[in-house]
Amino acid sequence: MSAMTRPNGNGLSLWHAVSRNHCDRLTLQGGLDVDLAIVGAGFSGLSTALHAAEKGLSVAVLEAECIAWGATGRNAGFVVPNFAKRDPDDIVAKLGTERGERLIDFAAGSADLVFGLIKRHRIECDALQNGWIQPTHTTAASEKTKSRAEQWARRGRPADAGRNDDRL
Repeated sequence: MSAMTRPNGNGLSLWHAVSRNHCDRLTLQGGLDVDLAIVGAGFSGLSTALHAAEKGLSVAVLEAECIAWGATGRNAGFVVPNFAKRDPDDIVAKLGTERGERLIDFAAGSADLVFGLIKRHRIECDALQNGWIQPTHTTAASEKTKSRAEQWARRGRPADAGRNDDRL
């Protein structure tokens, strides 16, 4: 590996703009011999690397830009244990009860995993695990949010869909 390099800085997210060591990294020169090579240094790539290393594997994380350059760095720091496009009942209908509920439990615990890693590794960030607001702008979206909240509540995950007349 060689000297540190820094990308041109165009398109930095807020996270990159306020972070101390956001782009310092080594440039790979030649090849590597590792048990696991991971492409992408976002939440998923770094978590995979950490957990693999904890199990004794040699790991290399390859990132073309900076840590959290892509979606991880542009999501404003949200850690939402939810599915973006599917409701829990949709998951069960698609995968069956056993596999579907296992995936739902995994997703529901994902924020606990992230915040547990932050605590265990004393990561300096302004992490708060206190829920999220899911705003809607149409009656159909409000109904979808209510249905989603009911589905999560049936699985022991408290959710409050609010009221249609709630306004910010």
